[in-house]
Amino acid sequence: MAKKSVFHRIMEKRLKYLLEDESVSKMSIQGYGTVRENVLDLLDLCEDFGYEEELLSFTEKNPDATDMELWKYYSSVSPGLEIVPDEEWNEEEDEEEEEEEEEEWDEEKNRERKKVERELWKLLRPYIGESPVEEFSVTEDNVEDLIGYAFYCGVEEKLLAEVKANPKGDFWSFPRLIPLFNRDEEQDGEEDKEGEEWSETELALWSWLWPFVIRNPTEKPTVSIDDVEDLIVFASSAGIEKRLLDEVKANPKGNFWDFLRLFFV
Repeated sequence: MAKKSVFHRIMEKRLKYLLEDESVSKMSIQGYGTVRENVLDLLDLCEDFGYEEELLSFTEKNPDATDMELWKYYSSVSPGLEIVPDEEWNEEEDEEEEEEEEEEWDEEKNRERKKVERELWKLLRPYIGESPVEEFSVTEDNVEDLIGYAFYCGVEEKLLAEVKANPKGDFWSFPRLIPLFNRDEEQDGEEDKEGEEWSETELALWSWLWPFVIRNPTEKPTVSIDDVEDLIVFASSAGIEKRLLDEVKANPKGNFWDFLRLFFV
């Protein structure tokens, strides 16, 4: 089962009145579609192009907005999107324009990505080297992983700003900027927290435990994203998530596997 993002969970509750509407929409982006389909398409676009915060803010201020109003707002903040009446819509011309716009968009995004990536490498490269404590040494792979995860989660600009603001900061504090994100892998034998939102404590745990995913001590088992997620879920199920958070904050560079002892106290 594909894991839903926090953004999707919030919007599905907030826009429930639209997502339950299976009638044909009065608007047209592709020439057809129900209200529910148009809203789901909009949510996907907002996630793909990083407009989650804008839509969250708009729906909070406009709790009864129609799907047409949502799309009009999105078109006002997103370049290259224009809503046209059905009678003016031409499928072939629209597809050609979309292909051209996508190519231009991709080229621009690639240029921006490379620029940010070069800046991040320039600022993070000095961290590479030996540390008095071997397991906390920063390797080239650590830097590459951090940058890769930042781009994957869409927080590369936030990471760049944080590194610029703290040029002599602790490298292992930067992974805490990586948010809880939607992974498309199937969860073998596991059920997702379907229909539930991550609590503030769980999200805080996620940010504090991220450095353990990036860090890869040679003398300890590698910590994966699944390990972190499982620890948070199990802690919440046992009702010790706040105690776990306090323990992680007190030992941000401790052994990840030592936190399991909280389950046996």
